[in-house]
Amino acid sequence: MGIEAERAKALKGSAGLETVKKGFCFEPDYDDLFALGWPHIRFLTDVNVEPYKPALYHLMQTEFDLRLKWPRSLALALVRAWGIGRLYDISPGMREIREEAQEALWNIDPLTDKEVTELVQTRMEATPQWVGERSTESFVLMAEALTSPQVIAKAIVGALEGMDQALLNDMLAMPAIVTYQLGYLLLRMPKAEADAIRARLENVLYGTADLHPGSDTRAPRAPCHARSIMLVLQGHEAAHVTTDHDLRWYTHATDPVAVRMRASINRSFTLPDARLVWIGGPRILETRFGGWHKKLSSTDQRWFLEQIAPIKAVEVVPLMLALADDSTVRAHARNWILDHKEFAMPIVDRLASVHNPNAEYAKAFLKSLEE
Repeated sequence: MGIEAERAKALKGSAGLETVKKGFCFEPDYDDLFALGWPHIRFLTDVNVEPYKPALYHLMQTEFDLRLKWPRSLALALVRAWGIGRLYDISPGMREIREEAQEALWNIDPLTDKEVTELVQTRMEATPQWVGERSTESFVLMAEALTSPQVIAKAIVGALEGMDQALLNDMLAMPAIVTYQLGYLLLRMPKAEADAIRARLENVLYGTADLHPGSDTRAPRAPCHARSIMLVLQGHEAAHVTTDHDLRWYTHATDPVAVRMRASINRSFTLPDARLVWIGGPRILETRFGGWHKKLSSTDQRWFLEQIAPIKAVEVVPLMLALADDSTVRAHARNWILDHKEFAMPIVDRLASVHNPNAEYAKAFLKSLEE
């Protein structure tokens, strides 16, 4: 059993499993994982890695690696470093990781609930320089994998309950991303516990933030905790009202039509996200993410393939053909087609035989099999 299947088994009874779409993936475990928030989830391996140097490397990257699997020791190091209020010393032409953060990278003791709660609460009120959305989401999801969704959700909600209206509405972009992750954490909690967290969030939103239905308080338009709470609780309706309609704000939506609409009419670049494909349907792979892999770095191309690989849909095959033809993950995409040949090869043959944008990719792939 792989670590993904182990995680799916460990999360049996979670609230998100009420929305499983059977047959969406090749394997039932992945059907469950998509209902539980895939790819906004992290998996830990027990590969023996001394974390200091790789952690330094990842922390210095402008765009953090969004891969799904991480060695446990490296995840521990990263979470502890990110949880420090100020991660870098910055001066003209120079950015260095603070000594306190470097010391944290050597601590591979298990996280206690008390410690991780303090780390999360620190990130709820500060936006450290050079820490972006990718690393902020990864901080929360790795912390969850190291403890539990309940521990992290309660830490976030506890911090929100201690804020006044001004702080809830203050434009704190990265702290607001921490709060946004609650939507995924709730999927991986038992329904009763998830409902209790939702009730506490409603108390914050409708009480302290004064954003109850009929309130005269203007809905926030900038990133802030109050807006993130609205997005978690109200999905696409809040995204319509409070955001620029970028697709990344629709991952807590439950209405597939709303997601398909935004995928069709909002043409700004959005990182490919298989969560949106699960909500809006595989057609989004064509209408939204078809040729966009060429805009991705090699690291992100690997992540793109990793997150869509479990999906059993006709629309995945043209993407794999394109990736097999011209990408930094050519070998992986080719192997995906061959590993799923009973499903994929009839589609490849059909694409090669009729006029369509993917015909040349299909013909080139078939020719490569003859060499």
